[in-house]
Amino acid sequence: MPRSAFDPRHGCLADCFCKLVSASRPPEITSVLSAAGTGTSIAAIAPMTAKPRMRLSRRELAALLGSLATAALLPSCSSEPNEAEPESNPNLHFEPRFRRPNLLVIMPDQWRAFALGCMGDEDIATPRLDALAAEGMMMRQAVAACPLCSPNRATLLTGKYPSGHGVLHNKLQLAASEVTIAELLGEAGYATGYIGKWHLDGQEEDKGDPGFIPPERRQGFDYFAGSNHGHYYQDTKYYLDEPELIHATGYEPEVFTELAGAFIADHAEQPFFLMLSLGPPHEPLADIPDAVWDSYRDKPISKRPNVELGDNPYQDDEIPSDIVTKTEQYYAACTHLDGCVGKLLDQLDALGLSDDTIVVFLSDHGDHLGSHGLGGKSSPYEEAIRVPLLIRYPRAIAPAESELMMSSVDIMPTLLGLLGLPIPASVQGQDRAAHLRGVPDEGPELVFFEHYQQVSWRAVRSKRYKYAEMANGKPAMFFDLVKDPYEEANLVISDNPKHAALREQLAEKLHDWYASVQT
Repeated sequence: MPRSAFDPRHGCLADCFCKLVSASRPPEITSVLSAAGTGTSIAAIAPMTAKPRMRLSRRELAALLGSLATAALLPSCSSEPNEAEPESNPNLHFEPRFRRPNLLVIMPDQWRAFALGCMGDEDIATPRLDALAAEGMMMRQAVAACPLCSPNRATLLTGKYPSGHGVLHNKLQLAASEVTIAELLGEAGYATGYIGKWHLDGQEEDKGDPGFIPPERRQGFDYFAGSNHGHYYQDTKYYLDEPELIHATGYEPEVFTELAGAFIADHAEQPFFLMLSLGPPHEPLADIPDAVWDSYRDKPISKRPNVELGDNPYQDDEIPSDIVTKTEQYYAACTHLDGCVGKLLDQLDALGLSDDTIVVFLSDHGDHLGSHGLGGKSSPYEEAIRVPLLIRYPRAIAPAESELMMSSVDIMPTLLGLLGLPIPASVQGQDRAAHLRGVPDEGPELVFFEHYQQVSWRAVRSKRYKYAEMANGKPAMFFDLVKDPYEEANLVISDNPKHAALREQLAEKLHDWYASVQT
């Protein structure tokens, strides 16, 4: 794969500048400054007709250097040097190349990794997401560092584990002192926006008041249309900048998708970062419109082999009495959101922004859908911790599937890496941008998890084994994921010496990791 067109190490802005100031007939200074100042490609400079040689005044030169220095912080140049026109045309001509990439993150709530056609589920219709996966990189082994809303949402914004950022459960507020990706992109000149459920303000849920988030607690997002709580599917409501509740007509995901489309249209001429938080397929699935459910009503859907009803120490949500009905509704909600994603992708195409926009589709955690006798999330089982992760960026990411284990704690630093922005020293995740660009990377040997709401536990996973223990250190599960992919044979009490040795090794790694992430 060729080098990324946005790799700041290539130094092509310096080359452009040298050619610019040394050319016998340089372009207009105002054209250069306009290109540098608006975020459009600095290469988008039209040649002049022949004129007498220009001299730069000291003030003009200072302005030019300042603009180029600002542009040099942005990953917006080609890896190939610009070529001069043939000798018959003595003017330098730089082809229009790229603008700074936009960033669009689409995050449904509680969408498990397996509920995608591109992940092998033949019963679900997700044509737009399947196409997105085919156009970018699909991370088949993506996981949530905590399978719970608030802790993992904070992880996605900060690049820290819950023990690092302090949001250990759903009723805690993310501290204003935490550095978020929105703050960093805002400082880099991006328009930042957030739409939908926030769930990082620590407020108690009140069905009459979804929770106003004042601007100073939005962690760097300038535009905000949402509330702390969500899932008001038939009574869509949200706040803007004032604590005046807005009621909207329509199914909540459709309303928020329209708001997202408006934000994209309003910022088509400048780099933007938009995070769209959609409620489904999280409960209450009974509130989805009949027209959405009808596409799956009474349709046979294959259950995972480990679906069963019964007691389980990790249970956090009531198991529906009719798992068949819930699965129909869940799949219907996913297919409907697939259409919402498609609308936004079509809009990027229509605006000519697809090549210059990093599109990320992920979820904050998965859903058991009856596996292991569980509803909801909150366990170390694969159904809860595995999440979809699709990343498309035509300028730098070739279509591929990856088995690299990528945790939600890696998302923030990886996106900063793709954008060519520095990663704060406080970040605990790893930058996997090079892997997305095609550099071979086997990834981490282990990924780690923690959870502290109702049932407290910590876990560690390799590609083959998973070990989990309660917060008091009591071993709780040990699975061989190759021989037992549905986690039906718990080896935590196995007297096999090999299993005992592996458990001890993983437990030691888990304890070392936990000690390292405390703040």
